[in-house]
Amino acid sequence: MMPARQVANGSMNEYRVSSRNYNYAHFEFSQENPAKVYWRSVAPALGTVMNDFELLSLDGTEWRLSTHLGAPVVIECGSYTCPIFCSRISAMEDLASEYDDTTFVVVYVREAHPGEVTPPHSSLDEKRACASRLVAAESIRRTVLIDDIGGSVHLALGASPNPVFVLDSQGRLVLRRRWNEPTDVRRCLLALSAGRHPTPSEAMGFGAPCERSPSGEEILKRGGIQALTDFSIGAPSLVRRMLEASTPQVQRHIQK
Repeated sequence: MMPARQVANGSMNEYRVSSRNYNYAHFEFSQENPAKVYWRSVAPALGTVMNDFELLSLDGTEWRLSTHLGAPVVIECGSYTCPIFCSRISAMEDLASEYDDTTFVVVYVREAHPGEVTPPHSSLDEKRACASRLVAAESIRRTVLIDDIGGSVHLALGASPNPVFVLDSQGRLVLRRRWNEPTDVRRCLLALSAGRHPTPSEAMGFGAPCERSPSGEEILKRGGIQALTDFSIGAPSLVRRMLEASTPQVQRHIQK
């Protein structure tokens, strides 16, 4: 299994991610800037060959990255309570069908917005159950891999809730985004399928907005009241305005 690199500098003191606190009980916007620093320091670098790793798929089959090289590989991380990840599932499933010579996998990670409906994982069985619920709810056909309870692979990949990585046939990283944007993935795969090597690229921010429901609704439904309340605490002004303009049930549970 790919170990997470140890990062210890002044800017990281606020963001000590370990197996002890990886599965947080409360989402905090205050951790966003330290999380960006962690991503920049730890996520695999563009142009390098990604370290090999092995995880079990949802059906119990062993999956190892190195055995799938020789063709492009797309690795995305996500969870049942991450609305950004879920909003991109349809587009990513379409890409997986279109580029059937490419290996697509989803690494199931910690819950982005845990609450009383979907608590943080306390065991691998609970994590696997959440992944099963995701696959059933979203009709995911891509291979879903279950990270260990301490998030070893996720931490080594930068620990963002919904990153995406595109590897060429040699395992070199040609795209990394802290937040998945399917149009960028398509651009890379189009170049690779045409025998061209895409210019390595990366992005830190969100791509095109793709909300499937009013702001906060999905967090409330899948995480719970606590998850939505946590999301509203310290929310940036734009997010705050969107929550305040959302449905009555969302408005009822955001922090005043």
